[in-house]
Amino acid sequence: MLWVNAVYELPIGRGRRFLGDAHPLADAILGGWQLSAINSFVSGAPLSINVPGATLGNGWGTRANIVADPDLANGSADQWFNTDAFAAPAPREYGNSPIGLLDGPAAHILDLGLMKRFRVGGTTHVQIRAEAYNALNRVNLGNPGTTLGTAAFGRIQSAGAARTMQFGVKVIF
Repeated sequence: MLWVNAVYELPIGRGRRFLGDAHPLADAILGGWQLSAINSFVSGAPLSINVPGATLGNGWGTRANIVADPDLANGSADQWFNTDAFAAPAPREYGNSPIGLLDGPAAHILDLGLMKRFRVGGTTHVQIRAEAYNALNRVNLGNPGTTLGTAAFGRIQSAGAARTMQFGVKVIF
């Protein structure tokens, strides 16, 4: 996992690099804006392949056996891994696939914000904000089904949230 975040005040308006001697009305509109960004990179979760039911005879299930290479060159949401690479072990036997054998899909999320503060009087400020979560609207796939023999086995049927935007006003006093 890697998170990179930054807040940048735009150099526009009174006392700043650009429009430093701006008229107070122009400064109120153009000056004092801040940009913020949080960029998240998360690797895929480790996945283990399970066999449904109490196959061990003690009320517990087990992991599947590996019978071929589970990796696919171009996995997709319809088939994230080679589902033919797994088989159920014999009754009352443990499967030979290790825990965390495969990786789920990675996620990359960019959240952006644009903020502006207005001085209302004395120490009171009003802040307006516009924020976009998953601003690039990137599809971040969920994990595939990992239970052998089910309809969802090897298929991804969910995704993270699409772009979400919100606007807000905050009074700071």
